Amino acid sequence: MVSLRWFVSSAVLLAAPSMQQSCTSIENGVDYPGNDLSGVPANAAEDCCGICAATAKCKAFSFAYGTCYLKSAKANGVPNGAVRSGVVAPPATQCPTIENDTDYDGGDFGQQPASRAEDCCALCANTPGCKVFAYAWNTCYLKNAQGARKSVAGVRAGVMGGAQVPTDCPAIENNVDYAGGDIAQQPANAAEDCCALCKATAKCQIFAYAWGTCYLKDATAKRTAKSGVRAAALKAIATSAPPPPPGQCSAPTNDIDYIGNDISSASGSSAAACCDQCQNTDGCNVYVWYQGTCYLKSAKGSPAPLAGAVASSLATFAPTCNKIEENVDYSGGDLSAVSKATAEECCDACRATTGCTLFTWSWGTCYLKSTQGPRDGTSIGARSMIVSQSPPVTTTPTPVTTAPKPVCGARQRQAWSTLSAADKELYISAVELAMERGHFKRFLTVHNDLRANKQAHGTCVFLFWHRKFIFAYENMLRSLDPKFACLTLAYWDYTQDYAKFQAKQCKMIGDCSVATQDWGGSTQGIKPKKGPMANHTQLCVNTRPLKSYPDGNCVYRGDWHKSGMPDWSIASARSSLFEQGTSILDVSNDLELGIHGDVHVNSGGILYSGFQSPMDPIFYLHHATIDMFHTIFYHCQVEGKGLDDNGQQTDASSFQGCTVKYDTGDEPVGPKTLIYMRSHENLNDENPIQVEDDPLIGQFFKDIPSEYYKLADPRPLGYSYNFAGLVGNMYSTCGSTKAMPATESVNEFAEQHTVTPIFKATNQQVVDFETKLVNQGMASGLTEPDAFKEIKKVNLMLHVNCLNGTIEDFSDEYKEAMHLVGKVKPDFALWTALQANQTSIAIPGWEATTQNFYGCDASKAMAAN
Repeated sequence: MVSLRWFVSSAVLLAAPSMQQSCTSIENGVDYPGNDLSGVPANAAEDCCGICAATAKCKAFSFAYGTCYLKSAKANGVPNGAVRSGVVAPPATQCPTIENDTDYDGGDFGQQPASRAEDCCALCANTPGCKVFAYAWNTCYLKNAQGARKSVAGVRAGVMGGAQVPTDCPAIENNVDYAGGDIAQQPANAAEDCCALCKATAKCQIFAYAWGTCYLKDATAKRTAKSGVRAAALKAIATSAPPPPPGQCSAPTNDIDYIGNDISSASGSSAAACCDQCQNTDGCNVYVWYQGTCYLKSAKGSPAPLAGAVASSLATFAPTCNKIEENVDYSGGDLSAVSKATAEECCDACRATTGCTLFTWSWGTCYLKSTQGPRDGTSIGARSMIVSQSPPVTTTPTPVTTAPKPVCGARQRQAWSTLSAADKELYISAVELAMERGHFKRFLTVHNDLRANKQAHGTCVFLFWHRKFIFAYENMLRSLDPKFACLTLAYWDYTQDYAKFQAKQCKMIGDCSVATQDWGGSTQGIKPKKGPMANHTQLCVNTRPLKSYPDGNCVYRGDWHKSGMPDWSIASARSSLFEQGTSILDVSNDLELGIHGDVHVNSGGILYSGFQSPMDPIFYLHHATIDMFHTIFYHCQVEGKGLDDNGQQTDASSFQGCTVKYDTGDEPVGPKTLIYMRSHENLNDENPIQVEDDPLIGQFFKDIPSEYYKLADPRPLGYSYNFAGLVGNMYSTCGSTKAMPATESVNEFAEQHTVTPIFKATNQQVVDFETKLVNQGMASGLTEPDAFKEIKKVNLMLHVNCLNGTIEDFSDEYKEAMHLVGKVKPDFALWTALQANQTSIAIPGWEATTQNFYGCDASKAMAAN
């Protein structure tokens, strides 16, 4: 059989043949039956476009066996492998600007398959009565009326007849309002409708649109920033305005952006236009003009290089901060620390603090200081300023009683869902840059190397190999730019996603998971094809950051918006960590076959590949989660033993060896076996490079231990975890119902783990549900560990019978690719035994408990509830 090693070959995008501008994309293997006008000889389907466009009444065609069959309308396509069909595009002026994350209520009277929203215009234009379209999930929904406009993530929509908006209407500004001057208000479906209403209303020269209403205003209205409002002044107002006085804005700076402090954005034809807009917008002091948009800001944030951008400030702008020193820290003298988004905001905080004479800002915190200590000009990301002259520093050395504060603070990984919007943007921007520079793909070649991959999967070192791999990846991201210097990987807490699913707050992976939404989703892309699972399709998704991937500017993903939640429960994770004994080998095998494999398989797309799954950056969030689970096991089963170096090599809970099967024969892997990693210049070339010697990425691996046993604990490596929600509870209790006695290592590390208490109701419901079942089990004579084993069975019954979930084994294809042949997915083995009455649930009254907590008796099939 064909190995999944070559799965990516289907993801490489072939260059499409040249096609005349009058045609949309051509569907392969599809016929449009009926509506024939004539047949015309041609060499290729692409030739049919121009022929149809030049033929009266022709709106669509099918090509087969050297003939274009011209048609008066497009019928629903039917599969026919020998036929290629297409639709003639309407004139460009008839196609509207497509709105992202937008839908229009009602009016549906037909739907047609399509690979992108842009194809819907031609389909709508060639369908009598169609006035509006919405695109989602490879389908154009055609509408005969323009209903209320609403925001729907992943949907793209357009209103036909691009001349609806009068040609003398200006570009509409987002997040901008005009205060006062109200004349009238009129209901409308979109801001674009307001222009005509304003022109038809006496004295109306300005309009603002919000919540389905056009607010029509006279020239006395004053421009201001307001989130969610869209507004514009008619061209007569804009063109009659006096030119800006000389010196209104400072001399512009090219190729610079100022991070943060945004108050609104609007279209602008030049930097001078942005200056005008800033002058007329309350609170605006700074602007950045980039690619036709003015970004209006209250203050200058951290400067960042941005090719093509132009930045400036109002000439009257006198910031309280000036002469901020970049990458500079002053140690000691700390008075207090306050959270601020930018260094510029630290000035006023310092002046308002008694005794403060200077500050250092680092990653969202102002460190206010009383005295000027030694200056460190190598503190990447730090920004400092002397607000007022401090007393002279004595020349006599004084003892330093506290260690200097590290600029980055703790190198601690957090759950993706707990990151701030700014931290998420920073992370995604780093990944985009890694893609653009080639680092990201070079890491993919390491995982894709055949021999390295065999050591990394289905063996005793699965957890250890991937720990080094993703830690080096984190090192790489931090190296790309000073602003990324303190970045850490985040983990994808799918146990939290499952808790939402269990509480019936969502149904599909794409709905339940914040991570899948933030990393580009699965609904927008190109080149749809059949997925590896039945009745599933996948798109080559081209949203951020995947559009930066160098091969095709997209990456294949499964249809997360149609994929029901698998068993990604905390019960599944706990079973792997605490119900397999204390051998790290047994725990590793169960994790790899269990929740780890479930995420790969049910996510589909390139994540289904055993070799090339790191092509999707969400792979690294997934494996940070698996690394986090390994960390919990170490904390609960190993840390308290206080093992010395020899013990770390020989104790089965810390490391256990095995044999790896290579094509050249079996080889043992022990605690001091060198970790096998090789990179390649090209994805599938036959010229491996020892990864430490790779000129592009070798530097990120060199300082990480190369012997397996030294990777048992992440803290000596220099990073830690913040455990939040259910995983935080599992870390604290070590899989029981009560917090465990402290088991911290006798060794002191700079990095220490932290726990964020449960605060979400869905999480507390899971804890209360499991505690109730454990108490019932123990009342009947079970031990607490045995009661938790029964909870795994209860959870499977709840998943299938109450939540309409499924429990299936992995395919033979996946097992072969992941070197898991002959093994069975743990959930599937347990579910099969339950169905065959080979085991039962030993907790009395568990059925009533599922009814009380989740409104369903999980002992009964779904249809009976």
